[in-house]
Amino acid sequence: MPKPRERFSLGQLLEEFRAVEIEDDLVVVVDDPEAIRLLAAWRKSTPVWRKPLARMPQEPVALWAWLWDGVYYDREELAVVSKLNEQTASQLLRVCAHARLAYPDGTISKHAAKLIKTQTQQRYPGKKTGRPFGAKDTVKRTYKKATDE
Repeated sequence: MPKPRERFSLGQLLEEFRAVEIEDDLVVVVDDPEAIRLLAAWRKSTPVWRKPLARMPQEPVALWAWLWDGVYYDREELAVVSKLNEQTASQLLRVCAHARLAYPDGTISKHAAKLIKTQTQQRYPGKKTGRPFGAKDTVKRTYKKATDE
């Protein structure tokens, strides 16, 4: 787990948390389309992080909570982008943050990103050519001239 330093950057601390991500954290959102929408919307948000006034704790669980104490974001924007009401969006963000799926800098875990990609591909299957699934190919037909008999 992360070991806090005297001089640190938010990115350094978050990289240490990213190094210990586990896929099992997805259990809290895997069957919840609203939470998945919220995670997708969180990637589009632009939160601001300011170092909290309290001392930086040493233990990882307290450090994670301390990092989130410094996050400021536009609740209304997050609710609009995720197509949820503000209360539901805030509650789901807390759940995703507690499960370490959403990060204080506006990013999400690699497993959450993979879940969103998988859900999108299942919902909108298509080929890399951009053709929608099931679209028929246009076939150039050749016609032979009728022969006189």
